Amino acid sequence: MSVTRIPPIQCLLTFEALARLRSVTQAAEELCVTPSAVSHRVKQLEQILGTKLFGRADFSVTTEGSEYLAHVREGLAILERFPSAQSAPGKRKLRLAVTPTFARAILI
Repeated sequence: MSVTRIPPIQCLLTFEALARLRSVTQAAEELCVTPSAVSHRVKQLEQILGTKLFGRADFSVTTEGSEYLAHVREGLAILERFPSAQSAPGKRKLRLAVTPTFARAILI
């Protein structure tokens, strides 16, 4: 799979949070972003995938969204397990030095 076809992790995290919480405000609070950012990230993910993930009235997950959500949760679970499995023996730290613009756009 080409890297350019992988949606941004922020979009995937936002999609999962909104699907779980069914509230833009609660998802925004959990992710430490504005409700507008939640909406924009979901819209971006829908554009990348070419399908609607949520019903607009009550934020219920569509059929396509449910299928995609299962894959997203599986992928996020793998990513969550990796650091704990790797850091247990020596508890290594990774430090990054980046510009504030890069940090806001990519890391946060």
